[in-house]
Amino acid sequence: MVIKWRTCKIETILREVDELVALIKDSEVYQNFLKAANKVEAHIEINEYVDRIKHLQKQRVNANYLEKEAFINKLNQEIDELHNKLESIPLYNAYLEYKSEVEFILKQINSAIENSINKNINVKQTINK
Repeated sequence: MVIKWRTCKIETILREVDELVALIKDSEVYQNFLKAANKVEAHIEINEYVDRIKHLQKQRVNANYLEKEAFINKLNQEIDELHNKLESIPLYNAYLEYKSEVEFILKQINSAIENSINKNINVKQTINK
């Protein structure tokens, strides 16, 4: 009996989660993020910079392991230069802003759920004392 009740509740929760996800996906903020992400994905220059930064970061990890200070500094400088070039591209900045907005919304939702659950737990603990 308990297992059936839990399964039923979990299925209900998952349906509600699906509805919440659908609301998020339909939001203007998420749609703007998707459009920007698709444009960034198709933007050759942005992808070249990002790939180069990833490559340099891997080299930096290896250089850190080998304790090659001068090489690490050179890599950091080149990474910084590439970041500056990326940040000079308006599309990339728009993408980062939309991504930040979506992440903020997700954090707010997560916090609301946690706060609601914690509030209920605290109330039950107070009642049980």
